[in-house]
Amino acid sequence: MSRSLPQNVIAHRFGVVVVYVGLLLALTFTTRTPVAGQNPVSTPVTVDALNPIPINSLFDLPFLWTGALYPQPQNYVSLVVTFVSPSGTTQSVIGVYEPPSLWRVIFFPGEMGLWSWYGIFTDGITLQEYRGTFTVVDAPTPIPRPSPAPSIVFDPNSIQTRTVRDDMRTATREAALEQITPTPTGAELINLSVPAYSVIEIPFTWRSGVYTNPHEDVVVSAVFTSPDGRSYNIGGFHYAANDYRVRFAPTVVGEWVWNVRIGDGTQNRDYSGTFTVTESSSAGFVRQNPANPMRWVFDNGEPFYPVGLGDCILDRDEDDTPFNEMGMDGPLRPPVGERITEQDRTGNRVDMETYLQTYGAAGFNLFRVSQNNCAFGLFGRISPEGNTYRLREGRWGDELLRMLRENGFRVYMVLFSFSPPYPNGAENPEEMAAIHRAVEYIVNRYGAYVDFWELMNESRAPSDAWYRSVVEHIRRIDPYQHPISTSWERPDLPFIDITSPHWYERESALESDLRTVQEIARYTSFGKPIIFGEQGNTGQNWDVTSARRMRIRLWTAFFNEAVFIFWNTSHAMDYLHPSAANIYLGAEERAYVRVLQDFTQMVDQDAVIQSVRVSHPELARAYALQSPSMAAAYIVAALDQTNPTRDLTITLNVPVTGAAVWITPATGEVIGLETVTAGIQTLVVPDFTIDAALMIR
Repeated sequence: MSRSLPQNVIAHRFGVVVVYVGLLLALTFTTRTPVAGQNPVSTPVTVDALNPIPINSLFDLPFLWTGALYPQPQNYVSLVVTFVSPSGTTQSVIGVYEPPSLWRVIFFPGEMGLWSWYGIFTDGITLQEYRGTFTVVDAPTPIPRPSPAPSIVFDPNSIQTRTVRDDMRTATREAALEQITPTPTGAELINLSVPAYSVIEIPFTWRSGVYTNPHEDVVVSAVFTSPDGRSYNIGGFHYAANDYRVRFAPTVVGEWVWNVRIGDGTQNRDYSGTFTVTESSSAGFVRQNPANPMRWVFDNGEPFYPVGLGDCILDRDEDDTPFNEMGMDGPLRPPVGERITEQDRTGNRVDMETYLQTYGAAGFNLFRVSQNNCAFGLFGRISPEGNTYRLREGRWGDELLRMLRENGFRVYMVLFSFSPPYPNGAENPEEMAAIHRAVEYIVNRYGAYVDFWELMNESRAPSDAWYRSVVEHIRRIDPYQHPISTSWERPDLPFIDITSPHWYERESALESDLRTVQEIARYTSFGKPIIFGEQGNTGQNWDVTSARRMRIRLWTAFFNEAVFIFWNTSHAMDYLHPSAANIYLGAEERAYVRVLQDFTQMVDQDAVIQSVRVSHPELARAYALQSPSMAAAYIVAALDQTNPTRDLTITLNVPVTGAAVWITPATGEVIGLETVTAGIQTLVVPDFTIDAALMIR
């Protein structure tokens, strides 16, 4: 049976939109007074609050439902309450089960005026509707309120209730909510309007506790049809008890149509709706640059010059979040036997928002999410008997990718870790089917946030057929057609889009540019973009010249059309590992990245490598780029990086007459300025120490 259902909408900043779909259920709101009742009937219950509510006061909304009817009430019964503010913004809160028959919703109204609210109480078969209104007034005295106000959700993996980050907090942030009035009869669809590349999320209530494997026994299939008639198929995923979801990022402006079927093969329900996509400030997904296949651009044609990060993301202290233990700006600690304080033992830790804001402001703009690689894992089991996925970690993944996109990072996501499942399974249909289902789960759940896929981390499948099968399946199911890589690198495979080696070394700073060029040269003959998926030092993450080496490597890589993703280990400056000590990225290193990224903003998307000649190659090496409207060069001292390098010239082709500006990459300070004419020109290099960069426009 097909039915059209009302939607309430929550807009997350940077265009993430959640659409709740279900029968319109208007919950009764009473001030600290339980809504009492036995198991629900079909008649909606409406109760309006008689007394005004002080702004930001805590509301504990209890509801009765006979839990003894179910072996595991928390897995059979769900309660969702949606609050609509006077200005039209909405927040939805999931109820928490308290044995034997009580469900609670906690809410903090943060806007004065008349509120309405509605919701659903269901076990997947029986439904009860509630709705109501209440007035919020100014508080006579300040009332403490958490910031942001948390949603309380029940985690079926634990007998405890937990507080998680409020994904609805953006009603007061940059992505403002469209003015939406709920449909009181439930007979109409609300026409949603979202910017292009926003993430639309559609949750469905379906009883999950009755299934042996709720991840795969219930199937959610969606079709999104664009204004030009193209159809995009995407599957759903099991989000929580009785909660299945579909995510999609529309890319075309105009009116879209969606159709969703959810069911277990015996019972199915069909849903449909429309939404309008408007122009967006988003540049779109990352694509291979058609003007230069070694570089990257966004869907709108703007160049994307990545500087990447990877890091450990673990819940070490077991406080139910991995997002409060990110290492940043840690000290050089005392020897192990002399570490007394907590910082001595663990280094310096910050929360993920602080971490991403700090590195994002410095110009880092790509993050490698490598699950189960010093990070939480997403898979429970991958097996021909049925795959399972970790519910809590899945929501951690949601939160991580949302935070990354909110803070300006593009996502480079690894599907499998060090050991890909069934590496010899290419000839076993059942094993490959299990792998394909695991891939579908990742693509369905996270594809709308991701820009790059990587098949595995530092591993290889013995058969090329394994790679081919997985890649071809990704291309069949990924509506966004993200580029695909793998590690260890396999540039020889024609269906792999990116070459992704890992490189750790502690070379002399006098050779950092040369070693960078040599590592890149190993892969240029394949003609594919090169992204070093991990880059860092050997021996120790930091030493007195590591920041300098990092700067020289990074500038040299940019001028040679390669990308670095640094494995960041910055909780302390004394992390040791003989072969992969990662790299310390502190304030000095971040300042260097900021200068580079300011420089890259002047490099055209069609710039390519050009030749450059140094007058005294024994003193310095140089690298150059040009497009029809600009030229750039980078020069690094090869003999002496302590004293100034003097009396050098470089010769290169200048495509246009313009200003030639020399800067020092350490600070961005201008050290030379002149006007040059188009043609082959020999330019005097200002005196510099370590390195210098030139921009001609």
